[in-house]
This record gives sequence, C-alpha cells and structure tokens, in this order.
Amino acid sequence: MVAFEIYVDGEKLCTAGVGGTGVLTAITTWVNRGNPAQGQTDLRVGGLAHTQPGQGRAQVDWVHRLLQLGSEVRIRVIETGRVDEPGTTKPSTQPMTWNPNGATTRN
Repeated sequence: MVAFEIYVDGEKLCTAGVGGTGVLTAITTWVNRGNPAQGQTDLRVGGLAHTQPGQGRAQVDWVHRLLQLGSEVRIRVIETGRVDEPGTTKPSTQPMTWNPNGATTRN
C-alpha cells in the first residue's frame, strides 16, 4: 500500500496508510484569528479508511501536533505492507462519491 512516513525535526512520528482504497492526508495549517502573537501552526495526519467488509468507512488519525517556528516537517511517500495503528478511529457516517477526475467529494 502507499503510505506516508511522517517526521518532525528529524523525529519519526508515524507510518500512516489506509490500504488499497481510501483517503490519506498530511496537512499543515497556520491559523490566526486577529492577534499575531496568538497564531498557531499544527500538523495533522489522518484519512478515511475502508474497514472490514460490511462495516463501512472509518475516520482515522495518527498525528495532531502543534508546530513551532522553525519546525521542519518531512513526508516520505513509500510503498509498504505494514503501517502504524492510528491513534484514533471513528466510524464515518458521511457518504463519499469518487470522481474519476481525481476529486473525492462528500455528499
């Protein structure tokens, strides 16, 4: 399966993957709600995985971590047969539609 190896400042945090079908994301976000001294940057690694047949999909999360100025985030895209267990798994109730142009949309 395709997976992401995630590193922050040289420390490996996880190897994340969702199997043959699903959605895998690594997102770095900076948010400021009006006060520059209170801006916040974080890293989230998660996705949408197909669970056992007949059980639907699950939202899975490996990392949710605050970053500091100067933090270095590295994502290595690999092919592997083994990934780390997600930190959290929640059943997904939102249906998804696959667009052959590559976009996944929620209905």
